[in-house]
Amino acid sequence: MRLFPASTEALGEQIVVLAARLHAGTYELLVLLREFDDRITWNNGFTSCAHWLHWRTGIALGAAREKVRVAHALATLPLVSATMQRGAISYAKVRALTRVATPENEGSLLDFAQAGTAAQVERFVGAWRRVDRVAAAKAETRHLGRQLYTSIDADGMVVIRGRLTPEQGAIVQRALEAAADRLFRDAPGEAKAERVADGVTPAQRRADALGLVAEAALGADLDRGSAGDRYQVVLHVETPPDATPQDLAGVLELDHGALHVSAETSRRLSCDAAVVRMEHGSGDAV
Repeated sequence: MRLFPASTEALGEQIVVLAARLHAGTYELLVLLREFDDRITWNNGFTSCAHWLHWRTGIALGAAREKVRVAHALATLPLVSATMQRGAISYAKVRALTRVATPENEGSLLDFAQAGTAAQVERFVGAWRRVDRVAAAKAETRHLGRQLYTSIDADGMVVIRGRLTPEQGAIVQRALEAAADRLFRDAPGEAKAERVADGVTPAQRRADALGLVAEAALGADLDRGSAGDRYQVVLHVETPPDATPQDLAGVLELDHGALHVSAETSRRLSCDAAVVRMEHGSGDAV
């Protein structure tokens, strides 16, 4: 016949100690279960480790699935694992925590779990997951709402209008700020004074910054197409009255004089650039 402690308080303490041993024993079971699943030792007629556990131990199939899930989740939660290994937290609380816990937030969640009941932890985790779902839906709505339009105004100005996600917007704003700082920092002293005197508006500064950002992106090999689309080579040529396009001779203007080059050399100077031909007569250019 088993003898119980004489005092009720001592009996209660004995129950607490035994419960802690059960928590620690459950942790050991989960560790063994994770290793067993990793080895795929159950693959001898069973469809999953949970099915094997259900058949071999009599645990309900739903509970067996949860044990396998919790076993793998604990591998990434060192604080929760260490607490359960000491028997200081129950499997019911750990099961709830592993639905939302990460290595970054497990410390705070663990503090709450140890101060509350298992039912309170379940309700807290349920509310957390609802908030996560709402946040995920909001982020998806924002992502689907991103858009950017460009059009050309009547006077030839390019109009840009759009909506970006908060993450994209932060990157664009930071790039514009950096480009505006670069434009001001690299400008000669006279240019800086002129910009201040002319009263350049913030909107104008952002427009200049956007152009610099685009140039930097193309210069960083963003566009793997023709390099001729990014650079202009201006070649002034004199056309004799009776010359054909094949006989054209060019004049490359230099500071120290004029250098005559052949049409073939002119083409080589342009590399693979697209050609825009402009003819200048005695009047306006055509």
